[in-house]
Amino acid sequence: MMRILLLLSFLVSLASAAAAVVFDKSHLVIETQDGARHDFEVELAETQEQRAQGLMFRQSLAPNAGMLFLYDEPQMPRMWMRNTYIPLDMLFLDESGLVLATADNAVPRSPAIISPGVTAMAVLELPGDAIERLGLKAGDRVLHPRLGYQP
Repeated sequence: MMRILLLLSFLVSLASAAAAVVFDKSHLVIETQDGARHDFEVELAETQEQRAQGLMFRQSLAPNAGMLFLYDEPQMPRMWMRNTYIPLDMLFLDESGLVLATADNAVPRSPAIISPGVTAMAVLELPGDAIERLGLKAGDRVLHPRLGYQP
């Protein structure tokens, strides 16, 4: 019984810590190679604390929502789904927002590392059906001020 109480206490503290991380929100557009444009409202993960939290513990994600992970310099992103309860698609981006690689329908709660095999400046996480639903692929572009896009 004591173990169960300790586990519950630990899980509550994790959820409380997750709620403490605050994300700014922003608008972005994904422009496909055939000219289609898709609007999204995303949260920005700019700090190490925000990137570590990501979309963990979320129970849902609107079809036009997501999270944009921004890095200070190019790196080999290593994403995971531990404590993430919803399937996600990922777009790995260069500094201009060009989609370099994708990963679709990442498995909720999986400890597997998801890495594109290329260096990237940003990762855009979207609902788990977005890549297929919108026909997204490498070569598309994410338009956002932090990725060099000035409307």
